[in-house]
Amino acid sequence: MPASCCKPDYDAAFNARTARRELAAYRASGARGSALRQIDAIREAGVRGSSILDIGGGVGVIGLEQTVPYAARDSRGADQAAT
Repeated sequence: MPASCCKPDYDAAFNARTARRELAAYRASGARGSALRQIDAIREAGVRGSSILDIGGGVGVIGLEQTVPYAARDSRGADQAAT
């Protein structure tokens, strides 16, 4: 049966191999693409003393970028674990 728009196969879209590749790319080049645009928007809005909840955050780039240099009080990520 083909993938449904209402029941996407997340394990096929984001798995351990994808996570390793994305983490390696982040370590080599920093944030990029939509993650970088989101980080820029959050920085412009200000995060000092705030909490950040990143739903579907993959390897956690947004949380890493926000909590260390820009003093967000707390950063949490929620994502489906690759099994």
